[in-house]
Amino acid sequence: MKYTIILCIFSLSIAIKDLFAAQGNDERSKRDQELYRELAQADRKFWNDLLERERKQKEERQRAEKPDLGPK
Repeated sequence: MKYTIILCIFSLSIAIKDLFAAQGNDERSKRDQELYRELAQADRKFWNDLLERERKQKEERQRAEKPDLGPK
């Protein structure tokens, strides 16, 4: 009987420890998801800015190549 109670307490303590570990993992997982979301937003912003700069440079080159047909 004494060993059964000790075994139950031991099992319960392990279950509680695992429960707290799982909660920590959930919080860590949420934090990781938020960091990945921020990283994805920064990545999209970087590529959008890069594409915008390339588009503007292309437009400037096209304007520079066109002859100026101003008033005569």
